[in-house]
Amino acid sequence: MEFILNDRLVLKDIENADTLDRVKQQLTLDNPQYILLNNLGKWTGNTPRKLKFYENSEESPQTLSCPRGFADRAYKICKEFNEKILLRDERRVLEPVDITFYGTLHDFQKRAVTGDLFKNTHGVLSAGTGSGKTVMALYIIASRRQPALVVVHTVELLRQWQERIETFLGIPAEEVGIIGGGKFRAGEKLTVGLYQSIRKRVDELKPIFGHIIVDECHKCPSKTFTEAVSGFDAKFRLGLTATGYRRDKLDALIFMTLGELRHTIEKTPLVESGKLCSAQVVCRQTEFETILDASLNYPAVIKALSLDHLRNSLICRDIAMEDRPGIRLVLTDRREHALTLKHMLENNHGVSSEVLTGNTPKNQRESIVKALGRGEVSTLMATGQLIGEGFDLPELATLFLVMPIKFKGRLIQYIGRILRPAEGKSEALIYDYIDLNVGVLKASATTRIETYRKEGITVDCKLAEW
Repeated sequence: MEFILNDRLVLKDIENADTLDRVKQQLTLDNPQYILLNNLGKWTGNTPRKLKFYENSEESPQTLSCPRGFADRAYKICKEFNEKILLRDERRVLEPVDITFYGTLHDFQKRAVTGDLFKNTHGVLSAGTGSGKTVMALYIIASRRQPALVVVHTVELLRQWQERIETFLGIPAEEVGIIGGGKFRAGEKLTVGLYQSIRKRVDELKPIFGHIIVDECHKCPSKTFTEAVSGFDAKFRLGLTATGYRRDKLDALIFMTLGELRHTIEKTPLVESGKLCSAQVVCRQTEFETILDASLNYPAVIKALSLDHLRNSLICRDIAMEDRPGIRLVLTDRREHALTLKHMLENNHGVSSEVLTGNTPKNQRESIVKALGRGEVSTLMATGQLIGEGFDLPELATLFLVMPIKFKGRLIQYIGRILRPAEGKSEALIYDYIDLNVGVLKASATTRIETYRKEGITVDCKLAEW
């Protein structure tokens, strides 16, 4: 049997039927969308029950094409069933480039970049806010000495990478290639690109990179993102994430695309080294209730929640009374909710704030971010998608979580926005608004509290007592 590595993994002429069955089994996942629709009693006719992530060969039923990140597990399966393996490594390796790392790593970072993460040609690093994922990746890029492409999904992340590259590798910004935002210029040593732009020109870019780095790789399973990464046959692939969780529950696809989880940096060494603040949660019970069934009409329930005057009054009163140093960050999912809270806070409490949503014009958004950095804004109302990956402002000290989110990956990201240390900031604080009168929303609160505790954050309430 041939074990062929290029942009995919090809298992050619598998001899043992058990090998074939096991590989297919591990590359077949339950479809979360089918499960959701089925649980809601909705029609599932056009929704497959299972998702298959392998392709059968037209030439031979004994040949499979698989995601390349699955190679480690595939190799173990082949050995388990005594396949005679002939390895063909067709991955791209280019002439070495001269890259020097000028930074200094903490001990926990050194352990990450000199262990399994570096010893393997592909894999994922899981490390939260404050761990220095970008710096560690730059160290690995310099060590690999291959022309590298960093794949990101926001302009903010692209700009951050440009700055870090200049700081830690000494490569001037004008020499760093940029793909996206109307630009298409590959750098000799390093290029940073938006996945939306990369996926359109993979064939053109493929020959010039020997190392692919994917920032915030939990975005990988989305179809376009996966296409932007999987088309490259570069020998080295590295995934970076603060959370290995996918909202669509297809977490396994991260590792199928980029390789196994090689190293995890927990919060404890980050807090001990002063890279992160500790945090605690204040649980605030609301009186919100509705006759709507949240399990059948969740969007309508959330709309009603965002319009609830008593609930919004509680939130604004808490914001106005919270006087610890630093910026107060109020996170919602709805632009209208952010504007409502802004007006209530100003009219009822005399507290001014700024609002960042998807509708905020680019120049206004940049102006607000600069004002935040200068300490001219004490309260920021924002929608979650704008404060996810790449929003780096250490002065954020208090988080008001005013929407009943459930997805733990998203919650971990939001928490991370307020954990960066800053002058005068000894501990971060999270206000969590818990809607006990609505069963679905109470269940979401239970999930959040479990996530807080797993993340080492102090929580001052027990839902079982309510």
